[in-house]
Amino acid sequence: MQLLGDRGLRYEEAAMKKESECLQLKILVLRNELERQKKALGQEVALLHKEKRTLHDREDAFEAEYQKLQEHNESLHELRKESTAKRELFLKTNAQQTIRCKQLLSELSYIYPIDLNDQKDYFVCGVKLPNSEDFQAKDDGSIAVALGYTAHLVSMISYFLQVPLRYPIIHKGSRSTIKDNINDKLTEKER
Repeated sequence: MQLLGDRGLRYEEAAMKKESECLQLKILVLRNELERQKKALGQEVALLHKEKRTLHDREDAFEAEYQKLQEHNESLHELRKESTAKRELFLKTNAQQTIRCKQLLSELSYIYPIDLNDQKDYFVCGVKLPNSEDFQAKDDGSIAVALGYTAHLVSMISYFLQVPLRYPIIHKGSRSTIKDNINDKLTEKER
């Protein structure tokens, strides 16, 4: 029985030794796995810190750009205010200029009064303006004076309205001429 007991004891010792070795092997495998996991965790933590630094740098860059954008928006706001003020001033000045232009044009009717008689004849400053179809048998002096007044009146209206004339007027009083730059086939006398 003792033999049996010794064998049983050895068998138990061998089983325990085997189990101990298995447990030590499992512990070694788990320690290796733990070391591998620690290394992986260390790499992940290092990557996380690197990404945090990158994000922090980007945040700083965005903050700087945001500040620039705020300053730009403020300058645009100021420019918009200035532009609005200038536009209002322009509109006011333009309205005043229009009023003044109307006044000057109405004053031209006092300087060069145009009258019409019963025969549908026009008079400029009391000088008869002949019909363009009938220049014959008229006094050349009165025709020249009337056309000189008319030429000056037209050039002044053109100037006040800021409208260029198709045919420029060369104002020389009763010797005023109208230059025809369009039709070059006309002789100087016909012009």
